[in-house]
Amino acid sequence: MIPIENIPGKYYVNSRCVGCDICLEIAPDIFACNHDEGYAYVGLQPDCEAEENLCMEAMHLCPVNAIEVRE
Repeated sequence: MIPIENIPGKYYVNSRCVGCDICLEIAPDIFACNHDEGYAYVGLQPDCEAEENLCMEAMHLCPVNAIEVRE
């Protein structure tokens, strides 16, 4: 299941998210958090190479592999 808050696009956070906030620390302009439910989601899709790199860094550092890319 994919959290409904994910903005449609290439990147998304899946239901494995545990709300650790690592992605928010790395890319706070891209990721957002539903604090009531305890998970992050993509609030804004990246629109430049620097933001893409931050998303990839967050994806690689996510401890539960909750950030995915649609190819």
